[in-house]
Amino acid sequence: MWPAPSIIFNTDPGFGNGTPISIVPGAIATDVLINLNVQALPLGIHQLYLRTANAAGQWSITNRTTFFKSNLPTSNVARAEYFFNTDPGFGNGTPVNITPGAAAADVLVNLNVQALPLGINQLYLRTANAAGQWSITNRAPFVKNRQGDAITRIEYFYDTDPGFGNGIPVAINPTTQLGNYTVPINISGLAVGEHTAYLRTFSSGGWSITNTKAFTIATATAAPLINVNSVTSKVNCAWAKFRISFHATGTYTAGNRFTVQLSNADGSFASPIVIGDTLTTRSSEVFCTLPPRLPDGTNYRIRVVSSTQPVTGISGIDAITIRDRPDLGSDTTAFIVCQGETVNLLPLYATDTFATAAWNFAPAQTAPAGQYRLIVANVYGCADTAFATVRQDVNRWTGAINANWHNPGNWSSGKIPNEKTHVIVDSNTINPCQISQSDATAASVQVRNGGNVGLLNNRVLHVQARCSPLPTGP
Repeated sequence: MWPAPSIIFNTDPGFGNGTPISIVPGAIATDVLINLNVQALPLGIHQLYLRTANAAGQWSITNRTTFFKSNLPTSNVARAEYFFNTDPGFGNGTPVNITPGAAAADVLVNLNVQALPLGINQLYLRTANAAGQWSITNRAPFVKNRQGDAITRIEYFYDTDPGFGNGIPVAINPTTQLGNYTVPINISGLAVGEHTAYLRTFSSGGWSITNTKAFTIATATAAPLINVNSVTSKVNCAWAKFRISFHATGTYTAGNRFTVQLSNADGSFASPIVIGDTLTTRSSEVFCTLPPRLPDGTNYRIRVVSSTQPVTGISGIDAITIRDRPDLGSDTTAFIVCQGETVNLLPLYATDTFATAAWNFAPAQTAPAGQYRLIVANVYGCADTAFATVRQDVNRWTGAINANWHNPGNWSSGKIPNEKTHVIVDSNTINPCQISQSDATAASVQVRNGGNVGLLNNRVLHVQARCSPLPTGP
């Protein structure tokens, strides 16, 4: 409730000693018409101050505005002009096309800023009447960036500027338009009373103007406290990567590690999952990676905990949606016997449970030797990728264990040859190649450089294929 607003000119007479304003007490005082008595003020520039108080006598921030008192007779606006940065003198600015009248309102001006340097510039505007008497020159700062420059960083701070780049970071995705971006700020550790919040952005053109906002703390919140102030992606698939930023108050010593934790799908941190960390003593951004398998959920939460001063942070204000990712399993290999044969890729993976499934080769039923990619996605657009290699199976005898053909450890591929395997046997092996325990099968057998295959105990080697040419490696 604000029952006692007062108004002041130029010099503060002290709280409660300004000119009182009649209002209806309430939570908000709006649309109050005030007749200001400026008779006693001298001609020239003045400051008008206004503040309100509640029933307990606690006063608001004192608001200020500048105005000009003159004894000139009322006259119509006849001309207007603007200029940038340096005043060229009255009447020498860039003219603005207006319709003369008592007030020039809603005038659209196309400003030519091509010749201006990148960075902060000042725009000035003033009007004149038919007698050539000029108004106060109004000023507005603005930032010129290269066209299409994306905003890549945001930072804020309180009361004292720590220097460009040293504020509290807010994680964002690069954007050329930044609007309606909600950031939950951490005010723990600030004293009761009036404070100022500052915010600025960064692009390749440099830092923006630092914007300010005054605020009042009625009840202090104790530090230390860690809050997550931004998450760059609030809807994710398992295994996704994104960034978060956090604001930590309190003092943290060298060796401190901030760890980012993910709750379960119901928002519980009973068994948190670590998705990122950073070794630092100050508020930071952290790159995070979700695990590959997570249950679907719309109420995941993220928080940050510290180590050297053990603090368990509070979770961000936004729930995080995570959708599980399809799982095709491992990449696979399909073997052809002779060059020119093809393979049907479709049976290699079960895809009937996915919303979409697409091979990068058509028709997938007749794929020759090569490598192929399969991408599947569920109804949420979460995808998985698998690769299938179509090739001849070539297996070289090493004899690394003993002379037994039927021991997988004696073969370069770690498996016993079958009817699709092209076998190569050289002489320079640790042990000779012998078939003694049972019969053997191969697609082809190449004995090179004086090597041999011994058949013992009346065993038989069945060669199944007639390929030309035969593979030369590995």
